[in-house]
Amino acid sequence: MELNVNINEYLKQFKVYNPKTLFPPNFENLQKNLCPVCNRKLYPNMQKTIYRCKSKAGDKFVIRSKILLALGGSL
Repeated sequence: MELNVNINEYLKQFKVYNPKTLFPPNFENLQKNLCPVCNRKLYPNMQKTIYRCKSKAGDKFVIRSKILLALGGSL
């Protein structure tokens, strides 16, 4: 049994999302409660379990509070 797979046709099935920023995320900004993508403030939900970036650039960065604390951020 032979498999004849054309690699280019196979790769067309997948969608590639390129980053919207020129520079890689700076995760050291999480210690100051800033978005690592756009350097703007992170806003919590009512229970302070999820923090979001509300920038108009639309990067939609979301992080849970447990991970934020583990990376050096504060609630």
